[in-house]
Amino acid sequence: MYFQESEVVQFSLDRFGLNLPLMEGNVVFVHHYLLKFWNRFIKPEGLNIYLLLRMHCYNKDYCWLELQSLCNFTDRSKETIRKYLDLLERYGFIYQFQCENTARNNMQESPITKVRKEFPFLTEELIEQLPVKLQTEHHRFMADLNQKISVSLHVMEKVDYESVFNEALTTGEVVPIRRPYYEEQKINQLKREALQAERNEDDLAFWEQVLEVLKDQFSKPSYNTWFSNTFCIRRENVLWVYAPTRFHKEWLETRYQSNIKNAAQFILKDYIQVKYDSFEQ
Repeated sequence: MYFQESEVVQFSLDRFGLNLPLMEGNVVFVHHYLLKFWNRFIKPEGLNIYLLLRMHCYNKDYCWLELQSLCNFTDRSKETIRKYLDLLERYGFIYQFQCENTARNNMQESPITKVRKEFPFLTEELIEQLPVKLQTEHHRFMADLNQKISVSLHVMEKVDYESVFNEALTTGEVVPIRRPYYEEQKINQLKREALQAERNEDDLAFWEQVLEVLKDQFSKPSYNTWFSNTFCIRRENVLWVYAPTRFHKEWLETRYQSNIKNAAQFILKDYIQVKYDSFEQ
């Protein structure tokens, strides 16, 4: 079924349901630039978390919003929220400070999240990572903006927010809450590479046989989810099974331990102890 544009214009969704009144103090301003260009870097979930933090700042540029509150607002796990908080921190949208309350015997308080009020331009480094079509649109946007404000704006080549935050830490007794997410990822990758280098050909061949046995016991989606990214290392009479994340490792250990152990002993024709670990620190 097709409609004329005039018919679509006449149809209004606002006629249905009870609409919220537009009240001052209940709106968070979002520039099109943020949705169009930054969305690729901070991701939709990161944007949502940033707007929630902005909402709780009210007329300030900081807020005390607990991690659990963000989980409740977004229906996401703490691990997921931390991931996007670190992403926002990496691009200079927020920074979290650990604080102590001197009026309460230096009791540790919820972290203060400093939230950027004005949206930054992408740096040249980030613009180059955009798809060609978006790069063209960004150049057009900057040209139009320069023409409208009669000032020549030039984007920065790069902003090192890690140095900015380190400088901030020298001005008071404040410390970062944790290592940034991208640093954790780098460390986890190094751990994975070190473990993979420790494997020998016997480990590779043995685990291939174990996986072949497990393939017959699970559906393809389940097998791909829980077993395809694993590997093993045999140390004396212990079989170490490695998974990508702690959650993944705990799932194998609690749900599929008997499957893995039985498959390993079936191939070895002997008893073997099975232990689990992950690439995460």
